[in-house]
Amino acid sequence: MARVADMPIFASDVARQARAGRESARMALDRLVRIELLADGARRSIGADAPDLAQARASAAVERLLEHDFEPHARPEDVPDAELRTLYDASRDSFVHSRLVQVAILSVFTGPAMKAAPRALQAERARQLKAFIDARPSRSADDFGVVRHDPAWADKDLGIAHTWHSEDKPYSREVGRAVQALRQPGDTTELVTDEMGFHIARYMAERPAEDIPFEAVREKLRAGFHGRWRANRFTQLADEMTAHHEVERHPERFAVVTPD
Repeated sequence: MARVADMPIFASDVARQARAGRESARMALDRLVRIELLADGARRSIGADAPDLAQARASAAVERLLEHDFEPHARPEDVPDAELRTLYDASRDSFVHSRLVQVAILSVFTGPAMKAAPRALQAERARQLKAFIDARPSRSADDFGVVRHDPAWADKDLGIAHTWHSEDKPYSREVGRAVQALRQPGDTTELVTDEMGFHIARYMAERPAEDIPFEAVREKLRAGFHGRWRANRFTQLADEMTAHHEVERHPERFAVVTPD
């Protein structure tokens, strides 16, 4: 669009200035020309070797590089479908699943390697926990948190979780089978035993089975993933530039740097 003292002004610069200043393209171009003229005058009067000027020029150069070589290729629509598909596949259980039941779960853990004697002690503790819960008047899922911090149980290292459970995830199939039998708030499983220990689950909410294809959630994934993808692209650009230079770092000198 223009060149001022060897400094180009691109159409994208004019468009951005016009949007920012809510002015016509001609007014935006005139404003940018004046800015470049003032900048050139400053360079001449201050001297090209002035540290502040050198820093400002470096910052301006970086900004222009990003505006012309990075930003046009880092838009949401530039996120490749292949990366979105990978994201979809990694979180497929969120889109394709059987009925999910949200539950609060209290657990007395053992682990598969625990020997018979200590496991028997944990089993007795779990039975006492179930009796304690059954005797309480509250049937809310929040009451599990109250139980865990009750003086009678605060030092017993109970596990607690709030999760969406399918037929076999994230706990075991034994837990999943019991959870799938719950139907309404307050419903509570019996004491469920699996190789990891003993569990009691209480219904909170549910989601019906879903089978949502990639195409139906592609744009939602794109919107959520764009910020992270853009940051990764920026890091990749910086790494590519670093590969052409030798960089020295002296972290031991940080001690002499004082904050403003």
